[in-house]
Amino acid sequence: MKRKSGGPSRWAKWPAYAACGWALLYVAYRGYYALGGTVGMFGTPVSMSQWRLISKGIFAEMPRIIPDSAYYAITFTADQSGKIWWSAQSCWEGFADEDFRTEIRSASLVIPDKMTELWSDLGQPYVVIDNRTHLAVYLMLLGGNALVENKVAQK
Repeated sequence: MKRKSGGPSRWAKWPAYAACGWALLYVAYRGYYALGGTVGMFGTPVSMSQWRLISKGIFAEMPRIIPDSAYYAITFTADQSGKIWWSAQSCWEGFADEDFRTEIRSASLVIPDKMTELWSDLGQPYVVIDNRTHLAVYLMLLGGNALVENKVAQK
């Protein structure tokens, strides 16, 4: 359903927001149990270690690189005052002015294996984002370094 301006209507966006909200709540729920939380559990799991392993599966799938996919490397963080900062590996596109003082840069694709190796060597954690759910979890809960799959980044 589209508006006259060409964009989706407010009602057409609602299911996407609801799905994103549900995904975030589910990840928070599983993350809590993966870290060993027990409050609010109905009954007792047969094996607490198996329960934690299942819960950790949500987070474990995020560092998987899909073969033959293209990725951007971004960092999303905040300083102590709460100001949000982001950066991306970029390449030079040209100059924005006639005085050659201001560069135009754009995000560039990276070699995912090399980027994750660099982050690992530096002791930096990272996640791999290949769908909108992972993107929502990254932006709302995690932050830090991420490889974002090209198709997800273009949306």
